[in-house]
Amino acid sequence: MAVAEVARRIGEPELLARAALEQGAVLVYARVDARLVSVLEEALAALGGGDSALRAQVMARLAAAQQPADDPARPMALARDAIAMARRVGDEPTLLAVLTSALAALMDFAPPRERLALNREHVMLAERHGAAALALRGSMRLVVDHLELGDVARARDALAACRDLAERIAHPHHQWPVAALEALERFRAGSFEEGERALERARALAERVRDPNAGRGLALQRWWLARLRGDDRAESAAIATLGRSVAGLPFGPLLVTLLGVLAAADRVAIDRLAIDRSGDEPRPPMVSGDDIERLLAMHDLSVLATLAEAALALGDVRLAARVDEQLGGYADRWVSLGLFGLVVGEPVLALTGRLAALLGDRGRAVRLLDEAHELARERGLVPHVAWIAFRLAEVLTGDARDHARAATLLDDAARVAAALALDGLGARIAGLRGRLATSSLAPGLEVRAQPTVDSRGLTFALTRAGELWQLARDGRVVHLKDSKGMRMLAALVEEPGTERHVLDLIALTEGLGGSSATQVDAGDAGELLDGRAREAYRRRVAELREEVEEAERWNDLGRAERASAELHAISEELARGIGLGGRERRAGGAAERARVNVQRRLRDAIRRIEEQDAEVGRYLARCIRTGTYCCFELV
Repeated sequence: MAVAEVARRIGEPELLARAALEQGAVLVYARVDARLVSVLEEALAALGGGDSALRAQVMARLAAAQQPADDPARPMALARDAIAMARRVGDEPTLLAVLTSALAALMDFAPPRERLALNREHVMLAERHGAAALALRGSMRLVVDHLELGDVARARDALAACRDLAERIAHPHHQWPVAALEALERFRAGSFEEGERALERARALAERVRDPNAGRGLALQRWWLARLRGDDRAESAAIATLGRSVAGLPFGPLLVTLLGVLAAADRVAIDRLAIDRSGDEPRPPMVSGDDIERLLAMHDLSVLATLAEAALALGDVRLAARVDEQLGGYADRWVSLGLFGLVVGEPVLALTGRLAALLGDRGRAVRLLDEAHELARERGLVPHVAWIAFRLAEVLTGDARDHARAATLLDDAARVAAALALDGLGARIAGLRGRLATSSLAPGLEVRAQPTVDSRGLTFALTRAGELWQLARDGRVVHLKDSKGMRMLAALVEEPGTERHVLDLIALTEGLGGSSATQVDAGDAGELLDGRAREAYRRRVAELREEVEEAERWNDLGRAERASAELHAISEELARGIGLGGRERRAGGAAERARVNVQRRLRDAIRRIEEQDAEVGRYLARCIRTGTYCCFELV
């Protein structure tokens, strides 16, 4: 400041400008220094109009010093003007210096594709002029640009360049953010142990230097990691740490308040965004309406994402609608806290999908979450795949027709949660499974019966939706693949005590309408026994039974045995030709073939159920009677 005072006294605008550029040489994310802004504005005015290398550099530095602004567009416009002026000047060192500062004003606010081209140019110029530290800064910005666009492969290439540059510079000030970006990469891929080691390395390196960005960046990354794991306790602890590190930033307290709303959503009312009414007297607003308007006016993705999460946590439809409208312009982006927070999370589509669900647009919600789920899967971002699957299942539970798919998504998410020890997500999945099982009972097939193995009442529900069957019992839900046997079994279970012809069951599995067996081809080689033969057999059976009873009364064992043998032979012939209830069997016909197939398929379905739930499987094996006519008999 002493040099600036001298420059003012002697009226040297160029000296004033150079003195101003020396101030604030260390970039501090999200901090607006009013004194620095003032001296830069003074120097710019003193330089007058016209293109010059010095004027372009002051413009770029002023743009960076003004961010974050209530209206970010103004510093962004100034930064773009500075870059254009540096190009007109035609001096590479000037353009390098201008890009270094101007991109600080554009990061997080300008579209990533615009930043991407400028950052590539910045890295190229820095390498050409041997400025390794500037090349590293540009490479780190490239990591964020690529991640915001979902280009994981190029982000990894940029991160590899960061590693090489950091090793070449070999200073903790430049090494700790690279280690933090490595932690981000590991966490997004689900390699939590490796990520923790990288994050600890970043913390240790940051402690060796007094970089004002380290505390905030690492605290935000810790907060994000806690949310990724669903660890509420760790999230609250991270917010407490973050509160201390952002206290001096323009939006610091507001940011911490909003994050606190997310961590304690079940304990706050919707209107606490406007005023806290938890005490006897209303206290000052946690987040005022004016605050919300200022945040929305920034058009900053990280701010919009935080507001969206707050609206979702509180069920605030009005705020959700406002944020959803703005997020429409970020459909190709991934949620990012930039280099300020060292975090790039899920696709914006996942966030807007959840907002659509809150706003009642279920179709749009499913479509957006579906697309987000596929994007995360393609990029190999395993934890995000699991979380988005869970969020999609939440939406799908609203329609019984989608319960099977919701169950499949929950199964997939549960496997990931168990493998990665995402206990918080696992608990949420378990809760949603319980709600899904309960809501599935009404439209499903519910059976109540007393098993013979013990005195407990056996209750289970068998429900089909899509390509899966859900078997629910005592809060436990298992899923079985759809099959013809499962459909036949369900049809029998649905109507206990009712006989169903095998041709009816075959028609059911083939998708034929109606309930009459005549709808299936019953062509055959005729009856095994004609009417006169059946009647003759019945008369002879009656005679033989009387003869056996008479022989036993007279103690004539030989006669009784001969009559019994003939009676047994006739009974077998009748059984072969006559089905249950006196209905005839037909030789070589559709009914006989159906009887064999239905029996085989029912046995297979019951076996598969027994593999998942032994008690229900054994019970069904006892209760399902097969033959030409099948029935579920309560036991």
